[in-house]
Amino acid sequence: NGCKLDARDICGRTALHYCCRAGNIQNLTSLVIKMEDRTMFEARSNGGITPLMSAVQSANVYMVGKCLNHGFNPFALDCTGKSCMDYATPFKDINGENLCRLIHSA
Repeated sequence: NGCKLDARDICGRTALHYCCRAGNIQNLTSLVIKMEDRTMFEARSNGGITPLMSAVQSANVYMVGKCLNHGFNPFALDCTGKSCMDYATPFKDINGENLCRLIHSA
């Protein structure tokens, strides 16, 4: 409602970054529906982190799955050359395994 969907904070993060990091599926769905510019799915923070990478960092398997279903790119690289898979591998639990499996199958 009047919010600029491409607005960024001082670190270059968009509403999609925050939504994906927080695991807010309802807001993700609302933002995706409202976004005519699908390049926002690839929006980069100042460090090159995409919204999908933010979801992976939170270890939220369901959110990562939703992002992938909406067409977010699992192969993007941040400024250091890390991918979503690189962000998922440090999790040494079942969530980490599920994240890696989900990203690999995308």
